[in-house]
Amino acid sequence: MSKKGDKDHFVNQGYLRNFCDENLTTNKFHCWKAADGWNRKERGSSEVGYRYSFYNKQVDQELIKLLETKFGEVFKTKIQNLKQLTGEEREWLALYTALMLLRTPTSRDRMDDFADKITKKAVNLYIKNVPPEIVEKESGMKQPEGWNINNEKLKLTNEGFAQFMISPLSDFANILLRMNWTILRGDGNARFITSDNPVVLEYHHFDHFHSLLVGAFFPLSPFFCLAITRPTEFDPPNNELSYENALPLLPIINMQLVRFAREFLISSKETFVRIEWLESKRKPKSDNQE
Repeated sequence: MSKKGDKDHFVNQGYLRNFCDENLTTNKFHCWKAADGWNRKERGSSEVGYRYSFYNKQVDQELIKLLETKFGEVFKTKIQNLKQLTGEEREWLALYTALMLLRTPTSRDRMDDFADKITKKAVNLYIKNVPPEIVEKESGMKQPEGWNINNEKLKLTNEGFAQFMISPLSDFANILLRMNWTILRGDGNARFITSDNPVVLEYHHFDHFHSLLVGAFFPLSPFFCLAITRPTEFDPPNNELSYENALPLLPIINMQLVRFAREFLISSKETFVRIEWLESKRKPKSDNQE
């Protein structure tokens, strides 16, 4: 183990290899990283999609490996051959989609914010209603003069993040299983891209506080994207998996992937990440920067 700790891939390498450029002999893809100013470089699957010591490997690591294996099997044997999924295969893919949403750094930041707000609310309520001498007696610690929990940024431990990541998997997967599933098909001239946030959620917002999940889009490869949508009166519940042409949704999905990318974008062809999409992500350099 290095001083940095283990490499924890939050986007697994098997999935990323689906996006390799078939014309590159080194099994690489085209990659735009925030650390590179969102400029393109050819990279391999081991070079992106990881953090050092990102989560506790002892917590359900076998489940994570199983989901990655099952995804590979379902994708190669069924989806690439345009076949229907069994109920069990559909469940595996729903769980894997949930995992790819929940295990990212973006998800961890949201969980950190949630834990921070909930903890501070509870502690502040406790301190407000319990005399300081009781707090000191129960905790065995004297509150430092001038100390304020609101000045501290509370974050989950790796073990805490792993539990937050795994615990809601089945609940979110069950939501996806109640929706309608479509595989959108690209081709040589129209391909999907992916990013460090490979699952894009679509919500209908009623107001600032209430929203409804209406869809999810998850590119499985340059040529296949799982589209999951909430049933409506015009599109009633259906357990069949349909295969449809990706146009005109493909550029919209790709644009959303660019929008929500924080660390990197990946494409099997250079041309499918449009330069105008990257302009908003490329911040102008200040005068004191070279």
